[in-house]
Amino acid sequence: MPIVLLLQRLTLHVCGDFIAQSAKLGVNLRGAFESGRDVRKNVVRPHILDEFGLMQEPFRLCSRSGTKRATLPSLRRTLRVSFYSDRYPSIHLIRRPMTRNRPTMVNTRDGVRPAVAEDPVLATPPGMWNGFGLEDLRLPAGELPSQATLIGHVVCLVTSSAPVTLNWRENASARHQSVQEGDLLLRSQQELIDFRWDKALDVLILGVGIDTLNAVLADVPGASNCQLVPAFGLKDAFLRQHMLALREDVAAGCPTGRLLGETICASIAVRAAQCYSTTRFDFKNYRRGLSASSRSLILEYIDEHLGEDLSIAQLAGLAGMGSHYFRKLFSISTGLPVHEYVVQARIKRATHLLRHADHSIVEIALQVGFSSQSHFTAEFHRRLGITPAAYRATLAPLLHQKNRVAISR
Repeated sequence: MPIVLLLQRLTLHVCGDFIAQSAKLGVNLRGAFESGRDVRKNVVRPHILDEFGLMQEPFRLCSRSGTKRATLPSLRRTLRVSFYSDRYPSIHLIRRPMTRNRPTMVNTRDGVRPAVAEDPVLATPPGMWNGFGLEDLRLPAGELPSQATLIGHVVCLVTSSAPVTLNWRENASARHQSVQEGDLLLRSQQELIDFRWDKALDVLILGVGIDTLNAVLADVPGASNCQLVPAFGLKDAFLRQHMLALREDVAAGCPTGRLLGETICASIAVRAAQCYSTTRFDFKNYRRGLSASSRSLILEYIDEHLGEDLSIAQLAGLAGMGSHYFRKLFSISTGLPVHEYVVQARIKRATHLLRHADHSIVEIALQVGFSSQSHFTAEFHRRLGITPAAYRATLAPLLHQKNRVAISR
């Protein structure tokens, strides 16, 4: 049966950010299919999809074991058309992770889009960090859209081995700047006009959401609308080291969850706001930690939720403060950064389970909040000088003897 007839009665399920547009998109997409436009040769041009930013070019339908797949090359999204019966097929729009939430989203004449089309060689998993995103890019010589405005804050670390020249226009004048490995670029919501680079550019980019930075600086007077000074070729050892630490955590798969990454991200954001904002803010230097009630509340919450993927924003919210001051006050109160305290608590819980529970090591690892047995083993060995298996094997005879003595009594 021709595909146009099969699609006359379809249901459209729209995933991700497009759910609010599902009804309108369903009607328009159905009309595009039913019109027979470009259906000869199995190519369809539903022009209406452009208004949703879903495609800028045709997509091809391919048959595969009862399922039709329509790939949108420009943004690498896929329409999956499943034929459960001849009368009721269904179409699913599958949003590719990071396409709409990449750190370098820009507003152009054609709408909001990623600043560059190239896929990152390394990126944070979608939703891993609350309001932050990291990408490691290997870009050929190229340019941004002619007039592109960033929709968030970005901190970029150049990792190219050879110098690269950046060119752009500012205040009607041509500008250029040579950057090399270790240099930083900072921008906030400013327009980039005719921005281009003359050689292959390797760059590590951290995107910080507008609301995210405001939340981090919630307790800093006057910092509700922080803007970074545009900078190219900046030297800052603190930012450089923390950006590389982020990349290391992402490359390892964020094994301790979001806490370490969000802690580093918040440190980068605060450093940028403190040293490179258009307005100077009064960052207080607290000497006292959390109140006794707040400290008790936070520590009890951590203890009860060790197996979950805890976040800085979540814990700061419990204390009723921004994440910047929460991290400072928590460290004063406990003598440890939040991430380190949580990891130590997980190791302590794990040693108890290894002594008193019959769970496998992988079950214990997941139960106390580690992402895998391998990371749990590495972290356990690094801190205690022995692997979990060896720890359990060493204690087993002692525990067995202790139990026999207790039973004999």
